[in-house]
Amino acid sequence: MDSITAERRLNAIHGHLVPVVVVGAGSHSNDLRSNPTAGEFLCEKGYSVVLPEKLQTGKWNVYRSACSPFKLVTRFPDHPDIGTLHDNFVQAVDTFRDYKYLGTRIRVDGTIGEYKWMTYGEAGTARAAIGSGLLFHGIPKGSCVGFYFIN
Repeated sequence: MDSITAERRLNAIHGHLVPVVVVGAGSHSNDLRSNPTAGEFLCEKGYSVVLPEKLQTGKWNVYRSACSPFKLVTRFPDHPDIGTLHDNFVQAVDTFRDYKYLGTRIRVDGTIGEYKWMTYGEAGTARAAIGSGLLFHGIPKGSCVGFYFIN
């Protein structure tokens, strides 16, 4: 492993740790604590509950919203128009048009730099352009189409 790869890995690990400053009785120490991922944070805060059944393949737990542990939610009381991921995306584009949505790291001189962001509005415009292009090329409305991109 070269030194650049090793340094990137150490930086990634360091990004998951947060310094904790403990001051008391004239002493000062820097300890590290875990910086939880979003999923871990939500579980710690009680936003989801573990159901007793496991997935059929493997040992993974099944989680459900703490607000509705016994049944799946098909609509949210405060957003009755949202019932699918598509509905959610349309609502987000309408509500957060100028907010950052999708980010790409820019490479400068072979190193990873700052993020370049696409807004919700730009993503909505791109979605409409892709759909128009598919219709133009003879894909009928309502067809199932899959896209595969490098993440």
